[in-house]
Amino acid sequence: MKMSADKMQEFFKEMYMTHDKVKRIKEKIDKLYQSAIYISPVISDMPKGQSNPKRLEDTIIEITDLKSLCEQLLRKRARFDRFTCDLTATQEKILSMRCELGLEWKEIATDIGMSISSVQRVFKYICGLAIASDLF
Repeated sequence: MKMSADKMQEFFKEMYMTHDKVKRIKEKIDKLYQSAIYISPVISDMPKGQSNPKRLEDTIIEITDLKSLCEQLLRKRARFDRFTCDLTATQEKILSMRCELGLEWKEIATDIGMSISSVQRVFKYICGLAIASDLF
């Protein structure tokens, strides 16, 4: 699989942001649960009220879809975490500084004590490892 360094950097950034995204999704699920509590079901011999059974069904479907999305995101993040565990400390630091913190190459190079080209080479090597491990 051929991916540009920019695409891979964006993927790594998304992986670092997974927990924040899952947190927002869970907050939305909680709000949907709360709205579902106030949707009373219609029993066949009851007089028709303000309730809308279709709305309740749609809410349940949306909750189920969001839970599925959370599980999928967390599985991808777990694979990413296993991948980063196999990196050296320097490789993991470069990946984190670039993709999680969004630092420029020069800032990373200065912090680590390497040249900019060496840091970029290490990043490209990490990208190659990610492709080889079928992370994408």
